[in-house]
Amino acid sequence: MKRAHIMGIEGVGMSALARLLLAEGVGITGCDLAPGARAQALGVPVFPGHDPGHLGEEEVLVVPTPVPLD
Repeated sequence: MKRAHIMGIEGVGMSALARLLLAEGVGITGCDLAPGARAQALGVPVFPGHDPGHLGEEEVLVVPTPVPLD
């Protein structure tokens, strides 16, 4: 996997996953309904809200359980 987009990246679990993937050399983007300091500290592009338009060349979309699939 070379690129992943993580929804809900501001959350404790998703931000930890992002850190692990970054350490493995995976390019990360993310989105969250309320981006904040945790997401900003990752140093990756983070978009407000959840929108298919946020996706680019990511190979993997990580969707946490609280985010509805629709």
